[in-house]
Amino acid sequence: MASGALESLIADLAEISGYFHLYTADAPPGPWRPLGTLLDDGPAFAARIAMVAAHLGTDELRIAASVAHLGISARIWSPVVGALVAHRVLLDWSADTLEWKDALGGPLPLRLPSPTGRPVEDPVKAAGALYAAVEPLLDRLNGLVLGEVKLAPRLLWGNTASALGGAVRALASARPHLSADALALGDALLGSGRLRGTGTFTESAPGEAFFTRTTCCLYYRIPGGGKCGDCALLESKPRGRAR
Repeated sequence: MASGALESLIADLAEISGYFHLYTADAPPGPWRPLGTLLDDGPAFAARIAMVAAHLGTDELRIAASVAHLGISARIWSPVVGALVAHRVLLDWSADTLEWKDALGGPLPLRLPSPTGRPVEDPVKAAGALYAAVEPLLDRLNGLVLGEVKLAPRLLWGNTASALGGAVRALASARPHLSADALALGDALLGSGRLRGTGTFTESAPGEAFFTRTTCCLYYRIPGGGKCGDCALLESKPRGRAR
């Protein structure tokens, strides 16, 4: 695709939320580093966990690691899901094409310095290709976390599913005319690889997408924290029509 079209696509995604935002060539000063430097640097991630724990007011590093993991997972999913649903474009999405900037608080800054991608006809038919692009990033992120704290691997895959659910819900809310495609893609991805069995989507009306996970991210253990809206520990309640 032409670079101008991709720049316009990326600018449009930023209007959905900060988790969909991507910097390109006009990014503010760095240092910007390849995403792989985040996914492979255990000591740096351990320091990040400690900062998150201090910010949250907890001494349980596994909780801080889970929260940090969930936030980074949301950044890995949101832009590429948004591009596929809203623009029928599968972005080139890898640790080699993406860059990150170290910052604490808010969505992790990500940059595609030279965005490329290919058009697709149907987002759902491209779910396999999307999963194939994202899964290696998530697998490396999960390995990074497990190298620093003791957490159940299934909890981490639940976090990645929750991050996907957040992206789908944000899309459905911001662009109700895209809710059916967003939910269909979400369903297809939840049937892929290690996301199987991590959660379900429900829908009550266009623009009202819900996700329920089968695990818990542990956020409720933070002082003053509560259960997330998709938590498996919440009492059962109507969430709309099951898809």
